[in-house]
Amino acid sequence: MKRNVKCFLSAAVILVMMLTCILPAYADSTPTAPIVYVATDGSGDFNCDGGDNDQVEIQQAIDFVLANKGYTTIHLKAGTYVIDDTIYIAGKKDEKVILEGEEGTVVMLSPSACWPANKGMIENKTAAMVSGTDAILGNFVIRGFKLDGNGPNIKQALSGSNVIAIDYPNTNGKNYYNLIYLQTCNDIEVYNMYLTHGCNDGLQVKTCTNVEYHDNIIDEIGHDGLYAYKCDYVNAYNNLIYIQTNSGLRASSTNHVKFYNNVISAIGNKGGPGIEIQKENCINNANGYHQMTDIEVFNNVIYDVKYAGIWIFGNATAPQYQFQPEDTFVHVYNNIIYNCGYYEGANDAASNIGLKGGIVIDGFNALIENNVIDGCGAAGINVHEWLSTRPSEPGPYTLTIRNNIISNTKNNSLVKASGDEESGYGIYYELGKRHDFIVEYNCFYNNNGADFKNFTPVSATGNLFDTDPCFADPENHDYHLKSQLGRWNGTEWVIDDVTSPCIDAGAPDSDYTNEPADNGGRINIGAYGNTAEASLSVKRAAAPVASLPSGTYEEPLTTTLTTVTEGAVIYYTTDGTEPTTESMVYTEPIKIEPFKTVIKAVAYKEGVFPSNVVTYEYIIDPTVGLDEMVDQIQELMGNLEDESAYKQIVVYKIIRQITEVFNKLLDAMKAIIK
Repeated sequence: MKRNVKCFLSAAVILVMMLTCILPAYADSTPTAPIVYVATDGSGDFNCDGGDNDQVEIQQAIDFVLANKGYTTIHLKAGTYVIDDTIYIAGKKDEKVILEGEEGTVVMLSPSACWPANKGMIENKTAAMVSGTDAILGNFVIRGFKLDGNGPNIKQALSGSNVIAIDYPNTNGKNYYNLIYLQTCNDIEVYNMYLTHGCNDGLQVKTCTNVEYHDNIIDEIGHDGLYAYKCDYVNAYNNLIYIQTNSGLRASSTNHVKFYNNVISAIGNKGGPGIEIQKENCINNANGYHQMTDIEVFNNVIYDVKYAGIWIFGNATAPQYQFQPEDTFVHVYNNIIYNCGYYEGANDAASNIGLKGGIVIDGFNALIENNVIDGCGAAGINVHEWLSTRPSEPGPYTLTIRNNIISNTKNNSLVKASGDEESGYGIYYELGKRHDFIVEYNCFYNNNGADFKNFTPVSATGNLFDTDPCFADPENHDYHLKSQLGRWNGTEWVIDDVTSPCIDAGAPDSDYTNEPADNGGRINIGAYGNTAEASLSVKRAAAPVASLPSGTYEEPLTTTLTTVTEGAVIYYTTDGTEPTTESMVYTEPIKIEPFKTVIKAVAYKEGVFPSNVVTYEYIIDPTVGLDEMVDQIQELMGNLEDESAYKQIVVYKIIRQITEVFNKLLDAMKAIIK
């Protein structure tokens, strides 16, 4: 009997020791899987003591979940949790870990905090912290509570071993006191949060993959609402952001990015750009090289931002930041941008003086389509270099700008092309020959300056100039297009007394299949083109589409015309006149002869209205390659310095023969033209 009792007691001791390891002594009760509760009123599994180090109990709860199977969630009950050190979170291999709150849950930084740079209120555990455990870096969710950086009451920070004074918000953006700071982890989701009063970023992610950041309110943040650096697959959507110091959303050297359905504005005359896309790549940098070829910015509303609504730029300080132009591409579409780039303050930093406009871009290839850019300062689209000391790569870059409405652009006295000329351009270019422009099927209206400034587009087909787009209510920023056949007002379809000229006036090859069924077989210009809220039009045949885009070509070519309307007949002209049913019927490819050919085409089908007339312009220019030829000759000449005198003379004679033949042919052409 004694032996049995002794065995029983020994087993009990071992069991207690095991439970002590699994269920730490600091738990006030046995949690019920899968949720562990933390409270400030004594009702939780882990209970905070009311001091300024509530991160202790929160951390204990997180560590308990990570150590025990079946537990997934740390739930912070309503109350204010004051912390003076970082909360560290991780995930599990087979279970997503959730740190969540409820209505009334606030996690606030202690006013006595004195932290070094790059320390966050919430961070992911490091590899060393999870070593030897089942926890992993990533696979976690943060949701459902207010994270308050307490910026107005934070007065100090550490710089090395020195305590320095900080003055929120005047010393924001110096890497002090990120709200959430995550590095080198995957599968992260942050949503339904209220992020406020941080001295630096709301969420900063570095070298992370699969980041979802959505349905948050981000207010009075010290730097960026989101800063993603060298990450992949970052989605930020349905956020309401009030920027204070820098940008609302920022992706730097990050690929596979989608920023969409966000509403972004600024607090007074504070803040930087609404959205910032930055390529500062590091071919020779230990952190590795990132392409930025899969970037989408769409369906956002950005307004009252003193700098650019959207800022897209690549810069390089050779050699460590060099990149190839083909490693950049951004697609910007279906955004509404108004009253941005207005700031003319005397204290504007020199690097920001030109950072004005609806969209400011440099050092990127881009497709910018179906946006409304209204009432912005300096330019609707401003192709502007940020710093001459950090230029983009020479290029060339191609900017395709189509189906946009750029209207009511205003003068900004800090931005001007020359002398006392006022700005307020449709599209403004200040960088010489670094970019090629394809500007087609846009509507320009009531801009203070020229619609095209300092550039000639490669193609400028189909643009509407000095044409009122007939917005539903521009004063209240309703940019739906008026229509006598139906306009969506937010709750129902209504009938207007006029129809916008921008309906069915977009690029013929743009997708329009998301527009309501009563459309003209062609996309609407503006932010609602190819969406379910596109204003209605009569039933039309789809406009013809040419297989060869408008442009300049070196040799004669052919093009075909097609329409997606089954049974429609295409009529066309090549003499500049408007096509009718009396014009040529399209039956075979059309030859594009030197030197200029203008094709106008229309599709007819019985029982529906004819399509809109489309125009394609072609230039056959055999001199296209001359500049490149001259460059090659000059390069060869430059390589002759170390060659023998004999070789130099031979090459010289060949070049003289080339120039003599060229001059003879030029004289012959002049004689023919006479």
